[in-house]
Amino acid sequence: WMEDLFSCEVCRKSMVDPRTLPCGHSFCKGCIASRETRVCPQCSNPFSCAADDLPVNRVVKTFLRGLTQAASPAKT
Repeated sequence: WMEDLFSCEVCRKSMVDPRTLPCGHSFCKGCIASRETRVCPQCSNPFSCAADDLPVNRVVKTFLRGLTQAASPAKT
C-alpha cells in the first residue's frame, strides 16, 4: 500500500521524475508536461511554469529509489 501513496494520479504508476506543483500535489514530470492545460490534475489549481521548472519532489524520488533497490535481487 505504500507504493500506492507514491503513485501518479495521471498515469496511475509509480512516479517517474516526480515534480511538485505550487499547490503541493506531485506527479510524473512527463505526465505534467504532456497535459494541454496548466492546471493541477487533482485540485484544478492553475500553475504557470513549465514541467522542467517545477521542483523535484526529493522525498518521493528517494523513497521510490529505495523501493526499487529493495525489490531488485542482490548482486553477488
